[in-house]
Amino acid sequence: MARARRSARSVALQLGWTQAYMWRRINGDVAFDVEDLAAIAAVLEVSVTAFFEPPPGAPQNRSRVGMGPDMGQGTIRMPLSTPPALRRAA
Repeated sequence: MARARRSARSVALQLGWTQAYMWRRINGDVAFDVEDLAAIAAVLEVSVTAFFEPPPGAPQNRSRVGMGPDMGQGTIRMPLSTPPALRRAA
């Protein structure tokens, strides 16, 4: 939303959502579902996949399944652009 210069509040209002509905998801209290992501993407005029791409200029290759000595067996490192609710679920 920041890249589109839109506030979470303005997107929520355009979608007919309450501010509380949006903030629970933004804060990671409730996970975004597929319908939420599709609706937000439509308002922002971006593809849903844009939510999972690193921002311009961000380091690439941030998502790895760790098997080395510095990471636990099977540990998954999520990309920095992953929403907090999805990071918590991993």
